[in-house]
Amino acid sequence: MMQWIASDKRVPARLRLIVAWLMATALSCLLLPSAVNADEPSVPAAPDKPVVVEAPAAPAAAAREQPAESDELKEAEARMRQAEVDYLRAKIDYEQLKGQSAVASLQQQLKAAQTELVRISPTTDDEGFIKKWLVAGPIAMDEKVGNHDEESCKEFLDKQYMNEGATPKEGDTVSTGDADLPWQAVAGGDFYVPLDPVATDAGKNAEHAAFVGVVYVSSAGDLADVKLAIGSDDDSVWRLNGKEVIRVYEGRSIDKDQNSSQPLTLKQGVNVLSFTVLNGDGPCDAAARFLDKDGNPVPGLTVSVKPPGQ
Repeated sequence: MMQWIASDKRVPARLRLIVAWLMATALSCLLLPSAVNADEPSVPAAPDKPVVVEAPAAPAAAAREQPAESDELKEAEARMRQAEVDYLRAKIDYEQLKGQSAVASLQQQLKAAQTELVRISPTTDDEGFIKKWLVAGPIAMDEKVGNHDEESCKEFLDKQYMNEGATPKEGDTVSTGDADLPWQAVAGGDFYVPLDPVATDAGKNAEHAAFVGVVYVSSAGDLADVKLAIGSDDDSVWRLNGKEVIRVYEGRSIDKDQNSSQPLTLKQGVNVLSFTVLNGDGPCDAAARFLDKDGNPVPGLTVSVKPPGQ
């Protein structure tokens, strides 16, 4: 809830600034107790009680425990970086309302924080949701996309912004006819990736706009009877290796597994998954994962924002 308040443009900037600061402070405090306890002096044992020396843990057991601790610390750091990003966005809005000259410096800090967030964030979570994408946008659309019906949105979802067989990388551009927009790596703090901040961070309008995304999914072998499960806010079309597998005409908020494809096959090697999401107004988000025939996340997939050979 606090993360939503900190990042939603409809909430007053002063309130988002305060909430984002509280989130960052709280997460920082979670990482402090171990450091504080390490500096505390040890209390000597009472002289009339024997000192019990515990046998050291077996090295193999310690080695097994270390990865779990490392993953936990990485997750905590990612949450802290996300709070930092939300705080800087709110701070920029606040300073812009005040007309202060600190905005340029804050925008540089925001860019650096986003880069670090992308670097440390996992590509998927425990439920198989893809947490990092290459995203380009916003692409200005006619206001009629706010109707969220086939008649109004079909022509915009039919358009493909990636050439067949294309494998863009961060820094490449998408030609929209009016402008060339850069592909940028974006990380989501939850099961979905937020798209509207891509626009607002660049000082552009996220409403009545389209966002395109792509990610590379590698499989060690052919996997049949797999389904793509997605969520989107709002209308969207999803393609796997250039073939359309899901299309949605609906204005809605993001949720898990709102739509699923027919059974499909992930080929051995690299599969290119892409989306186009249309935004009427308000937030804009996208979520996706692959499920097996029993509805469980497909194991063993490798997901990357870098194309093959990069």
